[in-house]
Amino acid sequence: MYSQANGQSHSTDLLDYYDHIPPAHRISAFSSLSGQQQNIPMSATAGSSVEHLAPDSYSDTPVRTRPHFGDRRGDFVEAPHVQEKNRSSRSRRRWIIGGIAVVGVAALVGIVAGVIVSRTKSSSSSSSSSNDDTISSDPSRFTKDSSLKQSFWGIAYTPEGTLYPDCGAKQTDVITDIQLLSQLTTRIRLYGADCNTTALVLNAIKLTQVNMSVYIANYPQSDDNGEAYNRQRDAIKSAIETYGSDHIAGVTVGNEFILNYLNANSGTDPNSAVGNAGAKILNQYIADTKSMLSDLSLSSMKIGNADAGSYFNNLVLEQVNYGMANVHPWFANVSIDQAAGWTSDFFLTNDVALSQKLPNTPEMSIAETGWPTKSSDVGNESNGPSTASEENLQKFLNTFVCQANANGTEYFFFEFFDEKWKDDKYGGVEVQVVPPENNKLNVKNDRVPIASHRFDQTGLSVEWDDKDIVFFKLGHAAIACLFDPEPLLPLPPLPPSTQNPHVHLHLHLHLQPQADPEIKQPLHPSIISRLDPDYISFHNKYILHAPPPDTLPWDPIKMRGTPAYAVGMRKPLEVGKIEDFEFGNLGRKVRVRARAYTPHGEAPMAGWPIIIYFHGGGWTLGGIDSEQSILTNFCVGAKCVALTVDYRLAPEHKFPAAVEDAIEALQWVITEGEDLLHIDTSNIAIGGQSAGGNLSAVLALKSVEDSFNTPPLPHPLKLQLLIVPVLDLTASEAPGGRWERNKHAPFLTPNRTRWFKKMYFDDEEDSSFKWEASPIFAPDELLRKVPKAWIGAGEFDVLCDDAQAYAERLKECGVEVECVVYEGGTHINFMLDGALRT
Repeated sequence: MYSQANGQSHSTDLLDYYDHIPPAHRISAFSSLSGQQQNIPMSATAGSSVEHLAPDSYSDTPVRTRPHFGDRRGDFVEAPHVQEKNRSSRSRRRWIIGGIAVVGVAALVGIVAGVIVSRTKSSSSSSSSSNDDTISSDPSRFTKDSSLKQSFWGIAYTPEGTLYPDCGAKQTDVITDIQLLSQLTTRIRLYGADCNTTALVLNAIKLTQVNMSVYIANYPQSDDNGEAYNRQRDAIKSAIETYGSDHIAGVTVGNEFILNYLNANSGTDPNSAVGNAGAKILNQYIADTKSMLSDLSLSSMKIGNADAGSYFNNLVLEQVNYGMANVHPWFANVSIDQAAGWTSDFFLTNDVALSQKLPNTPEMSIAETGWPTKSSDVGNESNGPSTASEENLQKFLNTFVCQANANGTEYFFFEFFDEKWKDDKYGGVEVQVVPPENNKLNVKNDRVPIASHRFDQTGLSVEWDDKDIVFFKLGHAAIACLFDPEPLLPLPPLPPSTQNPHVHLHLHLHLQPQADPEIKQPLHPSIISRLDPDYISFHNKYILHAPPPDTLPWDPIKMRGTPAYAVGMRKPLEVGKIEDFEFGNLGRKVRVRARAYTPHGEAPMAGWPIIIYFHGGGWTLGGIDSEQSILTNFCVGAKCVALTVDYRLAPEHKFPAAVEDAIEALQWVITEGEDLLHIDTSNIAIGGQSAGGNLSAVLALKSVEDSFNTPPLPHPLKLQLLIVPVLDLTASEAPGGRWERNKHAPFLTPNRTRWFKKMYFDDEEDSSFKWEASPIFAPDELLRKVPKAWIGAGEFDVLCDDAQAYAERLKECGVEVECVVYEGGTHINFMLDGALRT
């Protein structure tokens, strides 16, 4: 396991929820690098400077530490086989693409899927091409490759033939790229706007009609009096006026601008006087971009900046909505075994931490990361501890991509395809994958991790075979890492108490092999004889030795997405279509994510019924991927659209943030559901589990308030489905309290419930008596109007008596209600449909 790197064993804690792949976000267990790697700057705080190392040329002897990780303009010694070329052209070409050329994603997915991707190569000459660029067929009608998956959160992309001034990009080539990219991701980032790049990409997205957002970009220079900036600004404006802004996620102004300014002016600290002088120039461009967007009535569009991971200037970040950080483990001389963990640790420590200290807290993402596959010369084929190879790229994919998706890290994999011109000009790891005499990207068989940031648009096509799954994690996890025929990395041995040849959908639940593992969550003797025997077996295997999260230091990165009951879920069923959406009131400046599961076949004439679902996790844990088995069973069994909402979590977002997001979700379904989801707005149900059941009950009450009129509910809700819901946050196990009978209930104990409550509410205000937090206190006049309810509870759930009491209140108010208490059941039985026989 990663927590045992360098032979150092770490104490048992939530770190070991992961099988054996080093998780992308694991700061406390980050093993120190060797002395050769130790001088990489690992912190950048607001208002302070970071000591940076001077840039070194990339010579035949691998440099032990690189000062930045990404675009390396001017940082190479030209390869021997290109030194005789005319150097004057080099000064004219300000190259747009990032510096490290890993195997392009088109090749990368082919490597793992055995795909042959045809890609017509266009000329990079400044002369006009003689080839026909006529679009001969409908670009929206293209054959999708079933072996490709939307595995990447985002991909770095620059169309071929957009190196200014030698422009030569073709619309047909960009269309082909977008068709392929749309099968790999739903987001791309550009580097600049020269050579009609913005217009070509926006038009390609429009013509192909794919689900794609693009971060367009302006690549200014610091020494040309704004010539490059103005040229690209005008091109961006023209493209927006022509093709609109529907697919634009943001406008990035500057790519490694501060880094390059420091290099050109003998500076090392991005927040020094030299760095601030560069920031003054860049901020003028950012302000001008804001003005341009305002003139286009797009003042709410996000503006960002991209730079090397430890070279952000605070004055620049304070002027933007987002920052993109280039973070390359190769150039940090990190070994491939530590690359995934190091990449995210560096990003968190340098970039996310800096953002959180700024007044505007800009969103942060990884602009570039990857691993090279080869070098054009022997001297550069190693970074010290590891080599540039396809095998190591595969390792980086298997670790970083899956874990970044699982942890919700936003990143752009570098890059879409390898670019031959970089090898010709710079050599080193500027790899050449496509031979000049071949116009096809021929790739060979290998294995790809299916670690989607979202499911395939055409449905869940992944074969869920237990023996092939390396790890499976709920919360922010996407599917899993699936290999054929066997996992690339061997599964670690399980502790004796968890040996089960039929369950490889396992989490270690912070267990490590021990001769006498300490019991952390014993079952109380008073209830053992009455519990479901299958639950007892499950508890003893997966929960007995696990320290409860309420006894550990709070760290959302370690805890989120790893509920102990993940192992008991059944495989998701195959559905017709799975789509992700974002919505939100611009006035709130909050975007809410949701995922829709749609049945196979055509929708009924009136539209599909829909259930809006809210996951459990104490308003603190879980996420959009948490309860796939339940959602797909709803979708298939009820032939309805199942929409799961990724509401904001505490403690970052206190009450009533989750309630606000629930309301926003219902309002979005009312206004957009018919068009986007093909649903019947007169047939809406809501539901959820645990904390999600709480939000569902609150939403049912909110929907009948007189103030719920933006927009008004066109038809009453059909049903509220409350699964082990939290209904009274004032309850206790004190004598006479509703928790007293089940104070020894397993898993969700009174103490753990209070821990969730502490996370959910503001320390200065106890809102637990408000009905928006505890629906059981809702006034009768609202309860009388709510839709009929189905409430499920476990006999040995601390919340069982609350559920029965709420059902009684609804019944007294004339609401049709069915409350089912499952004999021998616990709070998590509904999550164990793959482990329980009854």
